[in-house]
Amino acid sequence: DEFSSYLHVVGKRGEPGKAGQFVIEEMPGYFLISSKQWPEWFLFVDEMGRLRAEPGDPGSKGHFLLNRKIPQ
Repeated sequence: DEFSSYLHVVGKRGEPGKAGQFVIEEMPGYFLISSKQWPEWFLFVDEMGRLRAEPGDPGSKGHFLLNRKIPQ
């Protein structure tokens, strides 16, 4: 069963929208994505493949593993 899942993250400069500005923080082996408006919330992909956000410690659900670095 081959299954590929892609998360397309688009970063833009400028003012954040009403939903808040998401920050991608580069860390060893992964990127940590959080919101400046809600700094205690982190994004993750749930069991159904939907992108969701939850408050609290990011843990493993807040870490997006990448095969390569996103070009700056």
